[in-house]
Amino acid sequence: MTRYILTKHSMERYSERVNFNHKKIQDAMLKDLRALRNKRIVNIGSKKYVFMKNYREFVIQKDGDKEIVITVIKHKRDAKEKALERRLKEKKEYEELINEFIIEKDKK
Repeated sequence: MTRYILTKHSMERYSERVNFNHKKIQDAMLKDLRALRNKRIVNIGSKKYVFMKNYREFVIQKDGDKEIVITVIKHKRDAKEKALERRLKEKKEYEELINEFIIEKDKK
């Protein structure tokens, strides 16, 4: 099972609209991250963007066997789709850059 590290910033961002104590916020965040059917994941390099079915986006940095939750972004309903499209565009550009680098490396 993946080990998540929750930063203070991400917990503050998550708790902006909920009135939970520290432990409940941690539990709710981990429950959201581990839920399988309510999310869409976009991997770009060492970062992972997790879009929840509702309005939240988690930005996660991979660090070996741990994953650090950097921040939580709350989107309006229509802005969520635009954000997902933007992340997919970033992923495509990143993959093209990596492929270009590999091709140049192979030519040498």
